[in-house]
Amino acid sequence: MKATLSLIAFAGLAHGEQASTSVTSNASPVSKVVTLIKDMMKELEKEQEEDEEMYDKLACWCATYDREKTKAVKDGQQAIIDLTNAIESLTGKSAQLNVEIKNLKKEIAMNVNALDQATAIRIKEKAAFHAEDKELTVAIAGIESSIDVLKKSMAPGFLQVPSEDHANLGTTCSTPSSSIRIS
Repeated sequence: MKATLSLIAFAGLAHGEQASTSVTSNASPVSKVVTLIKDMMKELEKEQEEDEEMYDKLACWCATYDREKTKAVKDGQQAIIDLTNAIESLTGKSAQLNVEIKNLKKEIAMNVNALDQATAIRIKEKAAFHAEDKELTVAIAGIESSIDVLKKSMAPGFLQVPSEDHANLGTTCSTPSSSIRIS
């Protein structure tokens, strides 16, 4: 026990001036130790109160931020689940749209090919039409000039047409819908 008291006294003396101000120089060694121990007890109680205040602050801070962080973790986990579901859904939609794009590209290629073929056919038909039109125009012009020459060179009695139709012969030949009556 002497060792314990001397250790406490030594610890109290280590705090120095605080202990020596409350202990008088005429006091007995035991009363000095008791005074030092009382001073240490007061100091320890003061430190305990400060530590309790700090603990209360830290406990409050921990509780507040623990709730916030727990909520943030739960929200984050739910966001991960939601985003994972969205990714899966959009991946499926993307695959479907890629197939549609591929099919539409094939269809467009087929339509472009058909359009090119139809355009080539139309160009050939147009060229054939213009060639035939040119031939027919030349033939019609030749026939018209032949009719004019025949009209001028023929005698009125050369054709066996009734005499009343001689006057109408020019108009009858020039209109394609009327027919010539030969008797």
